[in-house]
Amino acid sequence: GNHCVGAKVNGSVVSLTTPLATGDRIEILTNKNSKPSRDWMNIVATPSARAKIRKYFAASTKSDDAESGRGELARELRKRGYGISTPRSVKALNRAAEAQSFKTTDDMFAAIANGKLTAKSVANKVEAILEEGSPEEVLAAQQKANAEANAARQQFFEADVPMVGNKQTRATRGRKPGDGRKRTSCGVVAKGDADLLVHLAHCCNPVAGDEIVGFITRGRGVSVHRANCPNVKGLMAHPERMIDVEWDTSGATQFQVEIVVEATDRMGLLKDVTIAVGDAGGNILSAATNTNSHGVAKLRFLIAISDANLLDTLLATIGRVPSVYDARRIMPGEGASSIHGRR
Repeated sequence: GNHCVGAKVNGSVVSLTTPLATGDRIEILTNKNSKPSRDWMNIVATPSARAKIRKYFAASTKSDDAESGRGELARELRKRGYGISTPRSVKALNRAAEAQSFKTTDDMFAAIANGKLTAKSVANKVEAILEEGSPEEVLAAQQKANAEANAARQQFFEADVPMVGNKQTRATRGRKPGDGRKRTSCGVVAKGDADLLVHLAHCCNPVAGDEIVGFITRGRGVSVHRANCPNVKGLMAHPERMIDVEWDTSGATQFQVEIVVEATDRMGLLKDVTIAVGDAGGNILSAATNTNSHGVAKLRFLIAISDANLLDTLLATIGRVPSVYDARRIMPGEGASSIHGRR
């Protein structure tokens, strides 16, 4: 029935809307590439036929939604350095789906596409599962990664050593491994262990000046969160993996921060806000906008800045743009489902 394209009644081709009489001989014409039409709901006569048509479209829609939701989650996990198809990730996805009472991961993916869940919230759960393990396991994996990194750095510093008289001198290409406190590219250092790798958590994007906490992850060093990030509550369940961290302001560092701007939509609004961001010293990395039926525009930006003090100036500058009535930093855990790219 799902592949029906027409019918013959008593040997003659007729439309599917043709009423049947007792004794008619019927032949259904099919095509394996044909699919049901929603118009069939208006012409079928039995409840079972309607039920089967509804079931088909429910399954078809769910499949499309699952594929879309899976793509959203894959992009979010990719930002955090994880794949979605690795054996570990598949196990973590199954556990995350079970924890949220979904029968299958496809059901969870469909919920993301339908807006019942956000890709970020699911990615947070998957990341937490992937990073589970005893402190000993976590530290052992981190020590192995540090040893490999130190070996690579040592080889770099000892390469191409010039001769001076009968002695070799080390080429000055930078600081030696282990000299003093290690400054990471993210501008944060872990107290008490200069060799731990450090990265800023994508769920809250802390910037210099924010109150921060550190969490030892499996194989990815220390994850730094804002103290008021919703995920910190779950991390506190493992106090043995918490570590003190602090901002290192000894050099220039760029931080990423997300902001949202609300305004009355008008011609040139996006251009004016973009200029304001640049004038305040911010660098726009990405942008998305949406305007609702009431003419209210929401503009979301990912911006690179040097510290939190610059953010206050940047928001104040945006707030002075005509028709803008709110410009603020996006708080941890705040969803972005209402923001879509302008077409």
